[in-house]
Amino acid sequence: MKINRRRLTYISILLFNVPNFAAEKEYSSIPLNGDHITIDGLLEETIWDLAGFRHDFIQREPIENTSPTEKTEFAVCYDQDNLYVGIKAYNTDPSTIKGILTRRDEWSPSDWLYVFIDSYNDNRTAFEFGLNPLGVKRDIRWSDDESADRNWDAVWEGKAAYFDGGWSAEFKIPFRELRFVETEYQTWGLQIQREIVDNNEEDYWTYWSKDDQGFVRHFGELNNLKNIPQQKQIQIIPYTTGQMEQSDLYINPVHPENYDLLNTIGLDVKYGVTNNLTLDITINPDFGQVEADPAELNLSAFETYFEEKRPFFVEGGNIFNYVLGIGDGDQSRNSLFYTRRIGRSPHYSANWGEYGDGYVTEPSSTRILGAAKLSGKTSKGWSIGILNAVTVEEKALIEYEDGSEFNQTIEPLTNYFVNRVQKDFREGKTTIGGIVTATNRKIDDAYLDWLHSDAYSAGIDFSHLFAENKYMLLGGGAFTNVIGSPNAIINTQTGSNHYFQRSDADHLKVDSTATHLSGFTENAAIFKVSGDWRWGFGQWVFSPGFEANDLGYHRDVDNQVQFVWFSRQENEPGKYKIGRASCRERV
Repeated sequence: MKINRRRLTYISILLFNVPNFAAEKEYSSIPLNGDHITIDGLLEETIWDLAGFRHDFIQREPIENTSPTEKTEFAVCYDQDNLYVGIKAYNTDPSTIKGILTRRDEWSPSDWLYVFIDSYNDNRTAFEFGLNPLGVKRDIRWSDDESADRNWDAVWEGKAAYFDGGWSAEFKIPFRELRFVETEYQTWGLQIQREIVDNNEEDYWTYWSKDDQGFVRHFGELNNLKNIPQQKQIQIIPYTTGQMEQSDLYINPVHPENYDLLNTIGLDVKYGVTNNLTLDITINPDFGQVEADPAELNLSAFETYFEEKRPFFVEGGNIFNYVLGIGDGDQSRNSLFYTRRIGRSPHYSANWGEYGDGYVTEPSSTRILGAAKLSGKTSKGWSIGILNAVTVEEKALIEYEDGSEFNQTIEPLTNYFVNRVQKDFREGKTTIGGIVTATNRKIDDAYLDWLHSDAYSAGIDFSHLFAENKYMLLGGGAFTNVIGSPNAIINTQTGSNHYFQRSDADHLKVDSTATHLSGFTENAAIFKVSGDWRWGFGQWVFSPGFEANDLGYHRDVDNQVQFVWFSRQENEPGKYKIGRASCRERV
């Protein structure tokens, strides 16, 4: 069993130990006080020198706790609306600076400068902003100390420029893109990183040993942020679209034109209730500009998992996350809340053949009538996520050559609800959380009675670092209950996720009279997460009747898995070179 880690682990012989020199650092920012910064990457304004450049970086890759091969320095200042970070990356040979032009958020083997901000100051959550020498931008949201969400996008400014002896970057990060409590004095976590691709080198302002687990909790402090006002964040984005699709395939006896005209209208609203709580509302959302899913041929009995890229669902997505598995295998995607269920393709396809030959027009996805979501984190360490969404009753239009037509329901009116809470203790080293979900469908047609009319789930989870952060205990459990007609429950029992009818399952049988099905899952594990020797053991269990796919995601059930995992990690080059361990996961 391979455990999901942000650092790659290699089995090798450790020739000597590297001591733990995690150093705490502080940086005191200064206000602009009427000065103006032009975001051009040049850092020519005098305010940067007044703020004071820090250059006390430490190399972590390839050789940890050593001096960087090149000098790097940074400064931070702010005004009422933005945080400004300037970084100078010196090079003794500027011709070795590498910059590759790519799309936004795409990592490339370039030199990079990164800014990380833990504005909650919870040692678990951070916002990352990166630039390469050609100005390609990357932004990532970090949660649970070391989990990265690369689908998160913020609105911010950043420019890079070359100068004699290196290159530099300026970052203008609006406070409204961050999340923080409202106090007179702010103290945030701060990390600055530089990547020098020619040397395969990573330098950090705040260093931590490779023997230590975690990422966000090793940041330094950014202080002296005073009197930052509540960010008056309100975004109202109405839209209307017109579209024409043209193809000779459209021509048939009831549709003589070779084109179709389509139009729609909708509205998105984002409102900052406080600096750390955001309310998102969408009415008939437009996802037409969202990045398309990758093409995939799936010949298995199980559905493909797709990442969420729709902006409404990405906002606060880390708060709603509730994973049912452990590690990075087949169980790692299992969750009680899979946002792609909302607005999914219709469950049913029009059955027109029984009435004679006809021509069918049906939608490929279910329209979201409206949705609202409140998400954020309070000053007391409570992470809160509440979401409710309604999808419309979708109908297929069936037309016949004699001019008759009728509509057939292919997806019932459905309401989805999720409530997720989590509480941090001991500066984020201990967390306890819970989740409740509900799916309710209005099924009026007999041919749709194979769908669940109602589906509910609830779960709790926890994580706990102890013994000077050397060990981690984690676990959780969940319960599900689905309700529907006997036909719906038979369909669930005999589906590919359950296979109650299989001949080798003497403990199971298909109940043709049941109108509900219940089940549970639990997982627990303990790991040693620091040092040269690391190990872990635990188990997870899924009962036969566990069914969360109405609003969650899982593949097979009726299983119990125990695992034992261990590794030997060498952090310094030794006699045997098997590979390079990277502290940053790259895609």
